[in-house]
Order: sequence, then structure tokens, then C-alpha cells
Amino acid sequence: MTNETDYIPQTKDLFRDPAGIEKLVLESRIPVEGGEIVRTSQLFAGNYPWEALDELETFLGLLCDQFNPRTIEETHYDAGSEKMVPGRGSAQERRKSILVKDNTAHPYPCVRDACRRIDFGAVLDWRMNRQRGGRNCVIDGSASMSDLVFLGDKAQLRHNSAVLGPAVIGDGESFNDGKFDPDREIGIGGVIGRNVAIKKSIIRAGARITSGTDIVYSVIGRGVVMDPNATILCKRFDREEEIVLHRFNGEERAPFHTRHQRLGAFIGDGCKVGSIKLHPGVILMPGCEVPSRVGELLSGVYTPEFFG
Repeated sequence: MTNETDYIPQTKDLFRDPAGIEKLVLESRIPVEGGEIVRTSQLFAGNYPWEALDELETFLGLLCDQFNPRTIEETHYDAGSEKMVPGRGSAQERRKSILVKDNTAHPYPCVRDACRRIDFGAVLDWRMNRQRGGRNCVIDGSASMSDLVFLGDKAQLRHNSAVLGPAVIGDGESFNDGKFDPDREIGIGGVIGRNVAIKKSIIRAGARITSGTDIVYSVIGRGVVMDPNATILCKRFDREEEIVLHRFNGEERAPFHTRHQRLGAFIGDGCKVGSIKLHPGVILMPGCEVPSRVGELLSGVYTPEFFG
């Protein structure tokens, strides 16, 4: 009888060569009676790909708390020295200035400071420290980001796209040339197309998510291309139930219990996905090319040979 774990790939089988913040290990200290507990957090540290999503909010929260590029310094004008000096001074002299570190030097700048261009009409979270990265990124008008978000270098958010954190988009080096928009010569960190919505997901470097696609509770590998209007389902809305994987390459196998009621798709590096419907818990091994004629994929694990 087939063991229930024989056909379930681990994170290392889907997403190779961690880069950027994927390599970062963060520590938090939790006070307890008689001392403290040190807890570490790292993306892709777990065995299964959905464990990265479980860790995502904690990880990004620690990143924002521990690497703050903005410091507030209170200064006032001293008439004797005719200079601005530290301290609050009197009510008449008081002035608050925000010093922003050089974005080329800080490893995790605020998106607002680091972007190459943010078009008029784009909406970013007012808590600037909660949205990091974004060097040389372009955010088109009517795009929006909220809550904890990290943007990799040269990522692009197109019109009407929405990123609802916690989310990581396109961090680290791409394994393609990244020139998805020749006029702007950007996109190495990933392109999020028009009317695309991202929620609680990780999009690795060089992925291109074209128009009309929702990415929810999912991890998308490096260099993945998704055609317009691909659909990822994350749960059964008729009833709450655990997502169980039964299939491998379309054949029934022993059930694998994920212990999650919400899961999207986990698409390995280098896959190409047509305009299809992906049911909760679809896992595509690296290199899959899924044509639009497939229509839909049920929960389970698929290798490139299945679509050959």
C-alpha cells in the first residue's frame, strides 16, 4: 500500500536556490517567567510549501520591526550657535525632522522611498514601515497595496492590481532576463498584471502574473508565467472542511491531510499555466506546462509528464 507521504513534494523539491529575504533568519525574544525564549523565523524553512504561508505574517512583522530605515530625531534652532541642535527646545523652537537613510545602503527600505515611480492614483498603506523593498519598482496608477508587503527589486504592479498582505513579490535574482516591458526595462522582480489580486501569497522572482488572475494562499515559483484569467480557488465555500490531497498525476492515491481549510496552489519554478481553474491544493512540480485546454485541475500533485 502506498504511504500517504510518498508522493507529496517538499518545499525544496518545488522552489530551488533561495535568494534575498528567503535566506534571512530572524529572531524574536519572548519573555517568560525566569528568562526568555528565542524563536527563529525563516521563509521556506518548513518541509511543506504551505508552511511558508503559515510563517509569512510573523516573518514580515519581524523584518519591519528589526530593520527600520526611518528614525525620528527631534531638533530645535539654537540662537547662540545659530544651528539646529538635538533636543525638544521650547514650543516656539521645536521642530521634528524625519531622517531617511540612503536607500542604496539600507537592505530593506520603505517602498515609498525606494520606488522608481509611483503613479498618481496608486494607493499604499499609510504605515510606510510595513511595506518594504521596492528598489526601482514601478507602481502604476490605481494599483494598491495594504498591510505587510515586500517588493523585490524592479517589480512592477500594473493598473488595478491589488496586493493584500502579508505578501512577498519577486525577491532575489530572476532566472530569466526579466524584460517583460521593453519600454521600461523592468520586471526582473516579477510583473503583477492588470486586475490581478494577491492575498497572503509568495511570488518568487521573475514570475509574470498576467491580467485578471487572483493569487490567494499560494506560492508561485521563479520564472512562472500565468495566462490571463487563470483561477486559483482556496477553499470550499459550501462547507468548512480540511483540504485533503488524493491525486497524483490524475490518479487516485492514499489521502494526505494538509490540516488546512484554506490553501491555494503551489506552482514550482519555471511552470507555465494556461487560463485554467486550479482547485485548492493543486501542486505543480517544476517545469510543468499546463495548456488552457485542460480546463481545470483537481487537488493533487502533477508532474510535467502528465501534460506531455
